Amino acid sequence: MNGYKGYNQYREQQVLTASPGDLILMLYDGVIRQIRLARAAIAEQKPGEAGTALVKAQEIIDALIDSLDLDNDLSTHLLKLYEFFNRELVESNISKDSGRALAVEEMLSELRDTWEQVVRSYRSLNRVVGE
Repeated sequence: MNGYKGYNQYREQQVLTASPGDLILMLYDGVIRQIRLARAAIAEQKPGEAGTALVKAQEIIDALIDSLDLDNDLSTHLLKLYEFFNRELVESNISKDSGRALAVEEMLSELRDTWEQVVRSYRSLNRVVGE
């Protein structure tokens, strides 16, 4: 039990000290992890576990939606994409179709990788400007 408490404290500290860019990466990592758990549960014919993981994935996507600044065009396009992901995850949960979940996972993985490149570029730019 102490190991679990220690892990939770570590994660809490990680979130509290993360940059906004890193927080978005954590959300992407979390939603991808939940979709993978759901797909595994579907394969193991554990519909309850799959449903729980898919609902958690939707909640994380809702957090990504909440992070958007809807005053710019990119965020407006991301909003539509995130809403599509949520619809697909709902359908995946209803039908227990891991193929739909996999398609969302793949698209989210690409977005995550792109976001990671943006965060790295931003850090590099700040180092150069700060010198």
